[in-house]
This record gives sequence, structure tokens and C-alpha cells, in this order.
Amino acid sequence: MFSLRKKKVRFCHIQGQLLPGISLILILASSCANPKILNIKNNIEEFKNQEVTLNGEVIETLAIPFVRTGAYQLDDGSGRIWVLSTKNVPERGNQVIVTGTITVGVELGGKRFGVMVKETNKE
Repeated sequence: MFSLRKKKVRFCHIQGQLLPGISLILILASSCANPKILNIKNNIEEFKNQEVTLNGEVIETLAIPFVRTGAYQLDDGSGRIWVLSTKNVPERGNQVIVTGTITVGVELGGKRFGVMVKETNKE
């Protein structure tokens, strides 16, 4: 019976060492999967031409009549970024999850945008 207790103690000790490491891995993986807009804007070279997934609220829209291309501004709570869409532009106030490629220096409808996401998928 004494040896059983020792094994339990050892298992708990190992488990106590593993949980913080697993938690750290999960936190890092989740932060890499969905970066914040502020992080993208502060690290443009790191994210340029990279695919990202963002979620947030549509704050402003720009639709060009008779052209399928449009843009909308997304706010994730850390900042705002324009999203270039070749599909339907969502309405203001909608919550969306968008996947796209970070680009710099896009011009649309006579308006120049600095950092922008070229949408590849939207939910």
C-alpha cells in the first residue's frame, strides 16, 4: 500500500509539471492563429503577404456601384483594418470572421489604403 501512495504522488508531481507547459503551448497556438489587428499594424513586415484570420465588427463599408469589389473596415477591439472583398460587402454592425492575405498600399475607388486584408474567405 505504501508503494501505491508513492506512485500517486509521483503522478501528481508529473501532472503538475505538464499542465503549465501545455497551457503555454495552447496560449501560443491560439495567439498565432488569430492575431490582433494592433499586432498586425505594429509588425507589418512580419505579417505582409501572410494569411491571417480575424474576427470583429464591421464599422464602415465602401461599395463601388456596378463593380463586385468593395471594402469594409473591421474592428476587433484592438484596432481597425480595411478588408478588400470581391464578394458581397457585409453591412455595418455585422460580426464577421474573415481570412485573407495582408497587403500594403492598395488603391480602391480613388482612396488609398495602407495596410489591408485581401479577403479569401468570410463567415
